[in-house]
Amino acid sequence: MIERCNLDEIDKFISNSELFYYTGISLGILKQKDQNKLIDLSKKSKLTAFDFNYRNSFHGNKIKSQSLFKKSNLSSNINFISFDDIIEIFGKSDPIEFINTFKRKDNIIILKHFEKIFYSEFNKIGSINIPIIKAIDTTAAGDSFNGSFLAYHLIKENLSIEDKILMSHNITKNVLKYRGAIIPKSKMKL
Repeated sequence: MIERCNLDEIDKFISNSELFYYTGISLGILKQKDQNKLIDLSKKSKLTAFDFNYRNSFHGNKIKSQSLFKKSNLSSNINFISFDDIIEIFGKSDPIEFINTFKRKDNIIILKHFEKIFYSEFNKIGSINIPIIKAIDTTAAGDSFNGSFLAYHLIKENLSIEDKILMSHNITKNVLKYRGAIIPKSKMKL
């Protein structure tokens, strides 16, 4: 897939970008050599975010998946992970243990665990309780949270990570109230 693209053009575009965001699904649909190319390309951006978004049907081999996701973690500034991801890929059930394994002094980890979000920001680990979401449609839950968090991270640098998490969760809560994640314009607060 990636081999059909002009890598020099892609490299030039990504090198000038503020943000490169990709997911485990992006990696899962690629051949192994293309997976490595995508990870290498991700390093060219000023900020790289990776959502583990593990799908067993795409990835299959757990040992290879673990290696691939560890490599992606090392090249990313921000990692979004669900509790299901850490159980399915790594067989871990303790969010703090997982974060301690993956945190670095120069990255942010956001791990959704039921009614709590654990995070690591530049080696500091914390957690924040989040309100339960009464959802109509959860299809866009991860995307709405991740997109909101990244926007706040890029635009509102002075916000604490806790504020970014709570504000992103609030946006997600509103998105999940509507089928297909389409909010009527009349309900939007701009």
